[in-house]
Amino acid sequence: MYTIILLAALGLLGGTVQSLCDPNNGDLRNKDNLGFAVTQALFSAFAGLVLFGLFGTMFALLVGCNVPKKYVVQPPIELAAMSSEDGSVGVISRSSSIDSGNTYNFLQLQKNGIKVPGSVPADDRVEVIQDPNLKNTGIWLTTVSKPDQSSPLYPWSIGQQLLTESVRQEFRVPVGTVVQQFNIK
Repeated sequence: MYTIILLAALGLLGGTVQSLCDPNNGDLRNKDNLGFAVTQALFSAFAGLVLFGLFGTMFALLVGCNVPKKYVVQPPIELAAMSSEDGSVGVISRSSSIDSGNTYNFLQLQKNGIKVPGSVPADDRVEVIQDPNLKNTGIWLTTVSKPDQSSPLYPWSIGQQLLTESVRQEFRVPVGTVVQQFNIK
C-alpha cells in the first residue's frame, strides 16, 4: 500500500513542478499567463497522480507476489457425529460420485449447538487420522499458507488475501467412524 501512496505523491509533485518550470508558460506576473499556468499545473499534477498511481498499483501487486509466506494453523473446528441411512454412526463421510468426484462430508458443531454441514474435496491435501481417544466427535484442522505480515515487504504490497491458500486439511475422528458411500448420478 505504501508503494501506491509514495508513487502517486511523486507523480503529483513531479507533474506540478514540471508544469510550473515549463518555459512555455511565459511571464507568470501576467494574469492571463498565470491562469493558464495554474490550469496546466493542475492538469499535469492530476495526470502525474493517475499515471504514477497506476504504476504504483502494478508495482505493489508485483511486490505482493514476492512477500515470503508462512504456514498458519487455523483454530480447530469441532465435528459432530452423524448417522447414515443404515444406522451406523460416523463423524466424517467420504462420498464418491461420477458428477462431483470425491468429497469428505461432515457436520461442524457451532458454539451455540447448531450443526452446519460442510464438505471438502478428497484430494492429496486431506488427511484422516483415527484417534482412539475421541468419542462421537471429531476435530478439523486447516493449515494455510499466507503472506508473512512481519516481512518488510508486506506494507509495500497489495493483494495479499488472494495469495492465501489451503495446504493441508486434517480430520481427527474416532476409530471406525469414517463412512464410505458411492453414488452414480
